[in-house]
Amino acid sequence: ILYFTLEMSKKQMEQRMDANLADIRHKAISRGFLTLDEKQRWKNSLSFQKNYDKHFYIVDMPRGSRTLDIEARFDSIVAEFEPDLVVVDYLGIMKPNRDFGQDWLEVGHVAADLHEFCRSKNIAVLTGAQRKNQDKKDKGKAGDLTDLGRSKLIGDNANIVLLIEEREDERLREDAVLTFVKNRDGEKGEVRLLKEFEKSKFSSVPDNWSLSSLGDENAI
Repeated sequence: ILYFTLEMSKKQMEQRMDANLADIRHKAISRGFLTLDEKQRWKNSLSFQKNYDKHFYIVDMPRGSRTLDIEARFDSIVAEFEPDLVVVDYLGIMKPNRDFGQDWLEVGHVAADLHEFCRSKNIAVLTGAQRKNQDKKDKGKAGDLTDLGRSKLIGDNANIVLLIEEREDERLREDAVLTFVKNRDGEKGEVRLLKEFEKSKFSSVPDNWSLSSLGDENAI
């Protein structure tokens, strides 16, 4: 995986990946108060990463980078290894390859530039975009492509669009609902995962888990 980070520093991303892989609290790493057990798990994780035959290559890029900048770094890195996936974090703070003057149009053309990069390099590209702000009465709806904030051109240039729902009592819920609202070559529908944000990850829902009383008691 080739991961371009425009929002956080390379060090911050490395700490989050370490927390994810070692299954320990991210804050414990960043603030230096790991328990003995967490220290051992972190050490084991670092040893695993060092010896693993796959790459998770993080590239720190400035905000306002263009797809042409991403492509130039990509071309220099593929001499070292060929990634299976490129992640760009994230679309909303990039600039298009040429200026258009209007925010919604520029965001849409960033999506178009990334789509062309994906097509020309024959590589899957994953990026993020913000949803529109919604009234409380609208929260919890599955949503559709019109929920994409700033420009519907984002959805027009994506093969797959996955929305993360924000329900009225989201902070109180253990689960997260992700909905495929566009899937060019597959099924659309809902996926439910458990939040483990203190460890910088989502996890699969175990078979014996059910929603709390805050949600639909019939849904699993």
